[in-house]
Amino acid sequence: EMMGQREMLESLFAAGLLNSLLVGLGDAVFVPILLAVLRVRSPRIRQACYGLALLHCVAASFLASPLAFVQVRYRFFEGSSSAAWLPFLHEADIQVTMVWVAIAAFLLFSRALAAFHAHRALRCAVRLCGHRDDAVEAEIAALAGAMGVRPPEAVFLEASFATPFAAGLFRPIVVLPEGVRGLLDPAELQAVLAHELAHLRRHDLLANLLVEATRATLFFNPFFGLLASRYREEVEKARDAEACRITRAWPPLASGL
Repeated sequence: EMMGQREMLESLFAAGLLNSLLVGLGDAVFVPILLAVLRVRSPRIRQACYGLALLHCVAASFLASPLAFVQVRYRFFEGSSSAAWLPFLHEADIQVTMVWVAIAAFLLFSRALAAFHAHRALRCAVRLCGHRDDAVEAEIAALAGAMGVRPPEAVFLEASFATPFAAGLFRPIVVLPEGVRGLLDPAELQAVLAHELAHLRRHDLLANLLVEATRATLFFNPFFGLLASRYREEVEKARDAEACRITRAWPPLASGL
């Protein structure tokens, strides 16, 4: 009888992990097909669809996790004596849960440490080597007012990166390569700034942080990473469209980006 319970528990655990992978695979295949069949072209709708797919994958993975199955198994065998289910709990659940938690914690810590060092290096570079431009600050203040966001700090840096980017959850900053001054005309620069402000307006920095943290936690599900990559692609397209609505010009946005 105890061996039968053991096999049932192991089958339940294996089925849960398999369900997590199948849900991720199904979402990764179904969402693009659905968007293609329905001919969805709106970047915001496409972003929302991939965002819902990520949430679906997270929910399925959580329900299939060892921690959730501890509760399921306890309730399933609550009529049994503690001697009947505790050995299976320790052997099947605790060991696998500890391995999962250890790997997830290592990935989360390593990524958090890398993000901390990158943020610290950026702040040091801005403080020591950053250049400000009054015309750019006036332009970004006007755009921020039109988009309803707090004007971030805009800094030019002589660095190896090729494209502007927004950073900082609590003190947002828009960093631009020094070379863009000679490459972009005023309309192109305005479009690029509107694109970065759209990221801040939609809280994409926080969303990306949560997605990356969840991706590290669900390291065993490669389809979540695929969905996350497609989600980020749609986010960029949606912010392009939003910048176009603000500046009312596609060609400067395309050439500027």
